[in-house]
Amino acid sequence: MPPESQHLLASGIAAGMADKLAGDPENALGNIKALQAQYGQATPQVWKDLVTQGRLPAAYEAVGTLDPENATLLARGLGEVRLKKDGTPGKTWPDLIGKTPASDIQKAIVGDSDAQAFRTSLERQYGMTATRIDEVMSSMETLAYARQVYRGDPSAAATAVKAFTSKYDFGMPGGPRVPSANYPAVAANGGQILGARTPQNTFIPPDFAEPGPAQAGRPEPQVYLDLLRAKPMWVNAPGSDALLLMDSKGRLVRDETYQPITLPFSAAMPADAGVDTTMSVPY
Repeated sequence: MPPESQHLLASGIAAGMADKLAGDPENALGNIKALQAQYGQATPQVWKDLVTQGRLPAAYEAVGTLDPENATLLARGLGEVRLKKDGTPGKTWPDLIGKTPASDIQKAIVGDSDAQAFRTSLERQYGMTATRIDEVMSSMETLAYARQVYRGDPSAAATAVKAFTSKYDFGMPGGPRVPSANYPAVAANGGQILGARTPQNTFIPPDFAEPGPAQAGRPEPQVYLDLLRAKPMWVNAPGSDALLLMDSKGRLVRDETYQPITLPFSAAMPADAGVDTTMSVPY
């Protein structure tokens, strides 16, 4: 059976769980946290089943990343436009608030610099798909619509963007999403990781291999490391709990055992931290 046809939840169970989540927006955040605790590493597959079999909006997963007020509003807003049980489209926000107000919100989010940084970090995230990016950005729009309808928020678009982005710092080279509370330690550790790279502990791509009879004129390993330090690119790992290091050609940087160089957000501030200020300015 192909992977896309495999399910953890039977269709009836998925539909019942989806109905419970969508029908209880006031407790959406708590219900999602409980689901994540129950299924652990299997949560992504459960979400897939809730979307494909339960007709839950894919963007609903974003509810679990927001503060309680905005989580409730997003859950309520997603419930408004949920697919019908027969799979046909439900309401749309232009239907609910009018085409012009909906268009104004879309334009405000597209033009917002923080929303742009957020989207760029998603686009560069390792393993992220275009469909998933659209789902996340759509949930930002939905929150803005919900804030305008349910709260009469005159700055609905800006408030929605802030709800998604304010807890992150995008200052690392490459512009990844780093939790603001962890940023000083992440920047310090990132600088130390770059400084510790040597030809002995780093996999050197073939186009930078040591010159030899068949490779005359090719760059040497140290050139690769010099270029890496001059233009590093940190991107979010698939689980969004760490960063991966990439070189200027978009390749993962790997250690001598061919494992990707990974920088966990949970890593403590190094004892001899001398934060490299170049780490705080994206190139």
